[in-house]
Amino acid sequence: SGVEAWSGGDDHVYMNSWEGLTNLLKDVGFSYDVVSDDCLKQGALKRDELGMLVLPMGIRMDERAGEAIRVFVREGGVVLADFAPGLFNGLMRPVRGGVLADVFGVQSAGALPGMAREQVGLGGGARDRLGQKVEGLSSLGTWLSATDLTPAGATALARTSRGTPVLMAHEYGQGKAILLNALARDYQVWRTLGTEMPFRQSVAGVLRWAGLTPRVECSVHAGRYGERPLQATE
Repeated sequence: SGVEAWSGGDDHVYMNSWEGLTNLLKDVGFSYDVVSDDCLKQGALKRDELGMLVLPMGIRMDERAGEAIRVFVREGGVVLADFAPGLFNGLMRPVRGGVLADVFGVQSAGALPGMAREQVGLGGGARDRLGQKVEGLSSLGTWLSATDLTPAGATALARTSRGTPVLMAHEYGQGKAILLNALARDYQVWRTLGTEMPFRQSVAGVLRWAGLTPRVECSVHAGRYGERPLQATE
């Protein structure tokens, strides 16, 4: 199944998150095509051709694009966003919870989110959904997240040290929505330092929960530790 990455507007504004999420997709084994805002509104999301739509820093979204995404997920598609999808509508007016709050199953206390960088750990039931991808993981590193976001139907598979929900999964219609609540730009740094595996494995696990598995996966033999996924820097 295909994967789409959406720029959400002017490329320079979103480039860091764009590069973070597209590299993450490649690292977990997926290729992608690119679709514009106009293409979304003209019917580019066809469930029989695409498996997942990815929204890198898609903070601006008009109602027509939002409705196209809503229908896509309702009919069985998967949507993944890093941070605050649809926070502003097409007129750049803030929308409480975001244009796609119902799809992602979240709500926020205010129109504009507060931000904090905090340590993240998996929740108690995360391993049941994420499977072996997160076996042995405890800390997922330090994420910059929106602090006033709360689940409204979604399940938080991880939380920060202060209880902020991250890595949220929600079933909407026949499809699934995944909200990382993290700035994907940080993945670029973790990837360069060779510390990306906790974040990468947790995302790979939630994608597998959503029914998306790569056709090819690469691993290396780590002696007495068994096999592990190939890191980006190897």
